[in-house]
Parts: sequence; structure tokens; C-alpha cells
Amino acid sequence: MMKRLIFACFMLTSFSSFSQQEIDIDAFGKSFIEVFNSSIGGLEKIKENAPILPASSHVKISFDESKNIFIYSAEYELQSKAEVKSFKDKLAELVSSNLPEGDYRSKESYSSNYFDYLKYTFEYETDTFSEIKKRPVVEIGARQTENGYTVELLLIEPVF
Repeated sequence: MMKRLIFACFMLTSFSSFSQQEIDIDAFGKSFIEVFNSSIGGLEKIKENAPILPASSHVKISFDESKNIFIYSAEYELQSKAEVKSFKDKLAELVSSNLPEGDYRSKESYSSNYFDYLKYTFEYETDTFSEIKKRPVVEIGARQTENGYTVELLLIEPVF
């Protein structure tokens, strides 16, 4: 409880610098946990009524035919490149604080899908590949758009 209270205070101060992107921490946690738990049973079930993460500009659930899985996507619009790294870091902290405690590891890695080639990935903590694929994965990255930048949070349902 104390960990969440301290984290909430930190996040309130951190997000106050984003005039365009103020996120209600409690509402984010509630919505994120709802999507996360739904992904375990399959995102297709909530495709028509996907929960909206606070401050996101667009939410959708799409089907990746190559992987045969559904992916939840929430997008956050930013105006400047300078905001992107800081916003991704803060969004990653929010995600981390709402994942099952001790079960997930976070890593920053490279991906050609994003303009800065950097993404955060949250995966189940184990050395057994099949166990990782039985749990949802979260990715956070940023794309450049005609109007600025979009930070994208992807929640990928388990493969099996």
C-alpha cells in the first residue's frame, strides 16, 4: 500500500509537466488491469467494448494474422520529440506498478517499428519459453506522425 502511495505521489508530480497528457493514475491502473486480465482469456471477447486508458487518444484491438493473436493498442499524442522519451519512461513506470508484483521483468530493447528504435517490453519472468508465451506481454514505443509523435502501448494476449 505504501509503495503505491509513494508511487502515486511521484507520478502526480512527474506528469504535471505534461500539459497535454495528464493521466489519472488510479483510473489508469483500473483500466490497465481490466485489459490485462481480459487478455488472459482472449482480447477478442472485449474487442467491441475495449476499455479506454486515461489520456489516450485512440484505442483499438486488432488481429495479427501472422501470430494468430489479438493486440490491444492505446495511443498517446505528443507534439514534440523532446516529450517522447520522458513520456515513455513515465508510462512504463505506470505499467510496471500495475503488473502482478514480482512476476514481470522490464527491458529496454531495439525495434525498427519505432522512430527512435527503442521500446520497453514487459514479459513474464521465467527461463521457460513456453511459460512466457502463456502470459500477456506489454510493449511501449513511439512513432513519428504527420502531426507530431504517438506513444503506443501494446498489450499482446498470450499465444496459448
